[in-house]
Amino acid sequence: MCVLPANGNKLKNAEAVYALAMEAGFRVKFNNQRVTDEAPLYILPSIDGDQYLKNDQVFEILDRVEQGATLYVSFGAAHFSEFTRIFGLKSNGVYKYGDAHTANFSFGSFPYSNDKDYLWEAVDAEVLARDETGNVIFAKHKYGKGTIYALGFALETLAINGKNGLSPDESAPYYKVYELIAGKLDHPASVNDPYIGVTTGTLPNGSIIAAYMNYAGCDRPYTPLFKEGYKAELLFGDEKVLPKCSGAIYRLTK
Repeated sequence: MCVLPANGNKLKNAEAVYALAMEAGFRVKFNNQRVTDEAPLYILPSIDGDQYLKNDQVFEILDRVEQGATLYVSFGAAHFSEFTRIFGLKSNGVYKYGDAHTANFSFGSFPYSNDKDYLWEAVDAEVLARDETGNVIFAKHKYGKGTIYALGFALETLAINGKNGLSPDESAPYYKVYELIAGKLDHPASVNDPYIGVTTGTLPNGSIIAAYMNYAGCDRPYTPLFKEGYKAELLFGDEKVLPKCSGAIYRLTK
């Protein structure tokens, strides 16, 4: 569930979140209302100082996280009260503006810049990425039964504004951050190819329809992955190659 702020550039953020989620292999819904639907993952993308969420909405999301959900927040130029309690980080302020940096993740590195450069220090959060100076830029914090991820730059703004940012280019693999935050989600069907999207739906009889769609401009070989315990029946398409701008449909039963 992507929760968009009450103001700000919703359309660009929504477009980036949708594309990155599809590249990472999961489907996302959007909400900008005061009452937030239940979801296993909440995304607050590229939050800036002139964008805001209602207090009761934030508290509601944190309650869901405490019960076992995951929350991801990427920071543009935003501030959270009770920052250390929520994110497990200590903020030592903002020390520079807009400098070019390199984000170093476990999956690789890519360049970025942000309106504000946060100076974060881990208190009881797990550090997942640092910039070239050693500053913490991505961290994971246990919150009740759930998990909160904090990213120290506006990834979605970077993706939508950068050259080929929304293309799953390995020189700027932004979607891999979404793969990390969605790691605990229970997907009955998936694929290890950012150019192929997977959408699932449940039928009244309990079986699942999984649709694989090739968004690339060429045919792509693929290997559909199904959760253990499911039997897959091909209803449409090919199980080895997806033609460009086409797909395959499977029915999953236990």
